[in-house]
Amino acid sequence: RHGAILVDNLVISNISTIRNWSKSGESTALLYEFRQNLNSYLKGLKSSSVRSLADVIAFNERHPIQ
Repeated sequence: RHGAILVDNLVISNISTIRNWSKSGESTALLYEFRQNLNSYLKGLKSSSVRSLADVIAFNERHPIQ
Protein backbone atom coordinates (compact mmCIF):
# COMPACT_ATOMS: atom_id res chain seq x y z
CA ARG A 1 0.00 0.00 0.00
CA HIS A 2 2.93 2.35 0.60
CA GLY A 3 5.16 1.02 -2.16
CA ALA A 4 6.77 2.73 -5.12
CA ILE A 5 4.99 3.52 -8.36
CA LEU A 6 6.89 2.35 -11.43
CA VAL A 7 6.43 4.24 -14.68
CA ASP A 8 7.52 2.56 -17.91
CA ASN A 9 8.58 4.51 -21.01
CA LEU A 10 8.68 7.86 -19.25
CA VAL A 11 9.62 10.73 -21.56
CA ILE A 12 11.61 13.51 -19.90
CA SER A 13 11.66 16.51 -22.20
CA ASN A 14 14.67 18.23 -20.60
CA ILE A 15 16.84 15.15 -20.04
CA SER A 16 19.81 16.73 -21.85
CA THR A 17 19.81 19.61 -19.34
CA ILE A 18 19.46 17.26 -16.40
CA ARG A 19 22.34 15.09 -17.59
CA ASN A 20 24.60 18.11 -18.24
CA TRP A 21 26.02 18.78 -14.77
CA SER A 22 27.10 22.34 -15.59
CA LYS A 23 23.63 23.35 -16.81
CA SER A 24 21.66 21.52 -14.13
CA GLY A 25 23.28 23.35 -11.20
CA GLU A 26 24.85 20.14 -9.93
CA SER A 27 28.35 21.53 -10.48
CA THR A 28 27.63 24.51 -8.23
CA ALA A 29 26.37 22.30 -5.42
CA LEU A 30 29.19 19.80 -5.85
CA LEU A 31 31.95 22.42 -5.77
CA TYR A 32 30.44 24.25 -2.79
CA GLU A 33 29.98 21.05 -0.79
CA PHE A 34 33.46 19.81 -1.71
CA ARG A 35 35.12 22.95 -0.43
CA GLN A 36 33.11 23.05 2.79
CA ASN A 37 33.57 19.35 3.54
CA LEU A 38 37.28 19.41 2.66
CA ASN A 39 37.88 22.35 4.98
CA SER A 40 36.01 20.57 7.80
CA TYR A 41 38.03 17.40 7.24
CA LEU A 42 41.37 19.25 7.15
CA LYS A 43 40.56 21.22 10.31
CA GLY A 44 40.10 17.93 12.14
CA LEU A 45 43.51 16.50 11.27
CA LYS A 46 45.80 16.15 14.26
CA SER A 47 49.24 15.86 12.69
CA SER A 48 49.09 18.12 9.64
CA SER A 49 49.91 21.76 9.12
CA VAL A 50 47.46 21.83 6.21
CA ARG A 51 44.09 22.98 7.63
CA SER A 52 42.16 24.35 4.63
CA LEU A 53 41.89 24.28 0.87
CA ALA A 54 43.90 27.52 0.83
CA ASP A 55 46.65 25.70 2.75
CA VAL A 56 46.61 22.87 0.17
CA ILE A 57 46.95 25.37 -2.68
CA ALA A 58 49.78 27.24 -0.92
CA PHE A 59 51.61 23.97 -0.18
CA ASN A 60 51.37 22.90 -3.82
CA GLU A 61 52.65 26.28 -4.99
CA ARG A 62 55.67 25.98 -2.66
CA HIS A 63 56.34 22.35 -3.67
CA PRO A 64 55.59 22.00 -7.39
CA ILE A 65 56.06 18.62 -9.02
CA GLN A 66 58.85 18.85 -11.57
